[in-house]
Amino acid sequence: MLNDDMKLLRDYAANQSEEAFAALVARHVNLVHSVALRLVSDSHLAEEITQSVFILLARKAAELDPKTILAGWLCRTARYVSANMLTIQRRRLARETQAVLQQDLEATREEDWKVLGPVLDDALSELGETDHNAIVLRFFEGRSFYDIGTALGASEGAAKKRVGRALERLRVRFKKRGIAFSAAAIAHAVSAHSVQAAPLGLAASVTKAAIHGTVATSAISPLLTTTLKSTTHKLMALTNLKTAAICGGVVLLLAGGSIIVSQGIQAPPHTPNLAAPGLNPASADYTTPESAFKSAVDAMSAGNWRRLQSSLTSEQLDRIKKKFEGQTEAEIKSYLLKGGAMMASYQIIQREVISDEEVRLLVEVQPSPEHDHIGHDLQVMKKSRNEWKWGGKWGVDVK
Repeated sequence: MLNDDMKLLRDYAANQSEEAFAALVARHVNLVHSVALRLVSDSHLAEEITQSVFILLARKAAELDPKTILAGWLCRTARYVSANMLTIQRRRLARETQAVLQQDLEATREEDWKVLGPVLDDALSELGETDHNAIVLRFFEGRSFYDIGTALGASEGAAKKRVGRALERLRVRFKKRGIAFSAAAIAHAVSAHSVQAAPLGLAASVTKAAIHGTVATSAISPLLTTTLKSTTHKLMALTNLKTAAICGGVVLLLAGGSIIVSQGIQAPPHTPNLAAPGLNPASADYTTPESAFKSAVDAMSAGNWRRLQSSLTSEQLDRIKKKFEGQTEAEIKSYLLKGGAMMASYQIIQREVISDEEVRLLVEVQPSPEHDHIGHDLQVMKKSRNEWKWGGKWGVDVK
């Protein structure tokens, strides 16, 4: 029977005998289909895999060694094809899941804008001129940090920090109005909705009116007069206030005082010391996926490798240990601090329950010196012995 398999295959390879190949398929189709069905647990996919295996056999008929045990070859090929099919299915599912999450995210941003839009300009009016310009250039016009730095007379790195500080100050202004959104959510909403297309033809009519001094409606003339007067008074008041601030600052410096005049100079927000020594063990919380992820980020932000190990699944721990192989303690700490700095300001915007033992968190990271754009990561959390642990980033550590 074994030799008969290869005779039939040789007959097909040499003479394209459909009868010989049909005999082989009839003899082994149950075997191949059973292997595929066990591996993919889907009858439709198992049929596709079975077809693929015999297509491969037909293509390789002339190449197989005469001593090949065909049943064994078919079993191995069925496993390979099944594994590839599962990989394709997982990737397709991941793409579909990401698309659904993106749709949910867009819907969330729409709702955020309904709350933020009506008070955006009032909040912006309370910012200093440089912060106001940084927000407009970055989130209204979508300019790069290089362009913003050039416009503000600063380096690209300084522009990143300026935008981050301005965004945080804007968040505080919203919070005073009872609107508690993260800086990342504000950045998304403003970027997506703050500038809308003007009516068709408006640019041409505005250009004509501005150049020729014509007035389109009777309401515009008094509006222009009032606005010009108001603007002139405000500019004079601002000039006087800046002069007084400068003079006052000179007097304080001459007097040897340590007071800093704050008009036009805004102190940077407090930045936590990411290199702080060990974390308080009581601060680690593994009772929920969200608290477990926070515990992992806190451990990285402190450069605490020992504490981070307690936050990881065994698989993720092995992956990170391989990264650290051969590195010194100082290098490991530097790596953790960098990762913690990049994740120091984040918001969990979506929670997907895969099973009782697995939850995926869609994490949004706000712009920072390490991020010139808002990032989205799908983090995998797994439960082990009634504790949630961080399993890594979907698509990078976990697939």
